[in-house]
Amino acid sequence: MFDYLIKHPVHRYAEWAQLAPASQSHHHSGPGGLLTHTLDVISIALKKRRGIQLPFGGSIADISAQRHVWTFAVFAGCLLHDIGKLSSSILSYVSLDMIIQN
Repeated sequence: MFDYLIKHPVHRYAEWAQLAPASQSHHHSGPGGLLTHTLDVISIALKKRRGIQLPFGGSIADISAQRHVWTFAVFAGCLLHDIGKLSSSILSYVSLDMIIQN
């Protein structure tokens, strides 16, 4: 289950984001910055998740029964939080390549 829900999505994301920067001039701006940034965000969020009982106000039974679902939701949100940067990075590289060729 871990491979299917966690490992496989991370590997697929890494295939797409491997050389993309997270930003043009701020944090993680070099090649591979987006992947590094995303993995950092996942790590920090999952560590914080350990100390938070979800759903807020839920019964002990609900919190226990849903703990893996909530943890996966945190993981998925972190993995996808900057997914739009991939399309802008691809467009930037395509535009730059077109400028250089012309």
